[in-house]
Amino acid sequence: MKRISFLLVLIFYLSDISAQGFIVGATGQSGLIYPIKENQNVALNAVIIDMLEFQINYTSDHFPVPTARFKTLYSFKNKGDNYEYVPCYMPIKIYFTNFDRQGRSRIYDYLADIMPDLFLKNGSGQAILQHIKEQFGHRVFIRRYLNVEDLDKFNIAINLKLNDKVINIQKAIAEFRLLNNQEGDEDAVLEMSLNLQFDLQLQPQGSGQLIMSYQLPAFDSGLGNDKYFESFFMGSGQKWVDNIDRVYFVYPALGASLTFPYYIEYTLQDLGFDQKVAILKDHKPEQFETIGFYHIEGNKCDDCNTQNYSSSIYWPSALKSISASSWLKTEKEIPNTCLSPIPFVTIGKWVPAFEEGAGHTGLGFLSDTVINQWSGLHGNAAGLKTTCKNGTSSVLINDYHHPVWAFDIAPDSIGYLSNRKEAHFNKKTSWCEGVRGQGINQYLEIEITQPVDKIKFWTGNMESDDKYNENSRVKKFVLTRVGSNFRKLLVFSDLHISTSLDEHLEAGKYRFTITSVYPGTKYQNTCFSGLQLSFTLDDKWFQSAYAALRKY
Repeated sequence: MKRISFLLVLIFYLSDISAQGFIVGATGQSGLIYPIKENQNVALNAVIIDMLEFQINYTSDHFPVPTARFKTLYSFKNKGDNYEYVPCYMPIKIYFTNFDRQGRSRIYDYLADIMPDLFLKNGSGQAILQHIKEQFGHRVFIRRYLNVEDLDKFNIAINLKLNDKVINIQKAIAEFRLLNNQEGDEDAVLEMSLNLQFDLQLQPQGSGQLIMSYQLPAFDSGLGNDKYFESFFMGSGQKWVDNIDRVYFVYPALGASLTFPYYIEYTLQDLGFDQKVAILKDHKPEQFETIGFYHIEGNKCDDCNTQNYSSSIYWPSALKSISASSWLKTEKEIPNTCLSPIPFVTIGKWVPAFEEGAGHTGLGFLSDTVINQWSGLHGNAAGLKTTCKNGTSSVLINDYHHPVWAFDIAPDSIGYLSNRKEAHFNKKTSWCEGVRGQGINQYLEIEITQPVDKIKFWTGNMESDDKYNENSRVKKFVLTRVGSNFRKLLVFSDLHISTSLDEHLEAGKYRFTITSVYPGTKYQNTCFSGLQLSFTLDDKWFQSAYAALRKY
């Protein structure tokens, strides 16, 4: 069956910054594509929404540009016996919440350049907003058609490919509305709704695949502990025939969290070393259904009134259990540190289309959070305690050689997006076996609920070069699957680096047994700093479609 391959690259550049570091001028929103006219036969079978990252770019005059990058894949099915021609819209919205010179989006200035009758470029924010209100008068919305030159002024780059042939966007229609803000202030937010029109053509009983790549402005609350937000509108998916069979939300667990309204049912799985996938099945989008992606970094420690920032801890949820034959029962205090688990999914009473921040200090929707689902500590929560000594936070770990700490794969302590870097928190802990001698025949044991296609190892105690050399390091592991005949020898070099091995493991329980070591210069204990697993989804359609999506 002939398939449609379609590529859209769409980039928005935004800068919203004030002297205080607030970046609050605008929030971008994309959504599910939808047919312009009533559609009787074409169903949207599956969607992959791949949230790649939040990132900070810089303009030529050194303004920071907070953005969210996406790739999306749509799988269609024509259930009719005739060719189907479906004109479609890709919806994009930008919500302007700040009109002061130092705090507004650069995109607003581009609008003022090409539509000076509607938008003032100079003057105070209040004067600009009042001028916009006067232009609207009693109108609910104002519509304008944009051409390619207009889009260029927004720094929007668009490439379309249909069956490897370049095609053009047929229309770009912008509609402007004035909305109330989240505090209920009337006509305080300017919404620019941009619909990009293109066509789908499907053979009788044929299927089609549409791929898009784009980048949109992201809200940033600033204040030195940045909180980013980006929404995605699902409601436009109502216009396709039948429910959507599957929706996959893919996002980097270390750099984004996903927030749903309370009524959505989902399953959560791991992908790769540090991605999450939330899966919706047989989903019927509600009329105003919005989901969101957000990221919080640089939280201040809660226990002390200091400028210390929290380190993140993260264990993949596909790790059902972690244990070992033995370990050193050792307590350790890590100074100038406090810990925060990374949220996977947040469930709230609502998910807003845009953010303004709670008094410019945070994300407003988090105040209505119902559930925060995050990586569990595998029964070790009681072993962590944050204390405050002389105004400085520290973390006390009463079992810091427990095997669970060999599987914490959190990022650098602070600064996923910033330039502030510290040593990985997970390198400050390690599994060290606890028997007399070199630890031969001691083992790590894990149970996984998803298949694995790659394993990454850090042997030795990598907290420092001295501790690496003083303690023994694993030279050979024998990997076995409990209850089966599976057996494999894993050999490591004695280098202070990670080792990656392509290993396919089905879901089940596995042991890593020490059979040979590199002796330490001071201690006989054999230590192991880290073991990461790259998980896959047991879903052939997703594996094929996601591989195609990541090529663009």
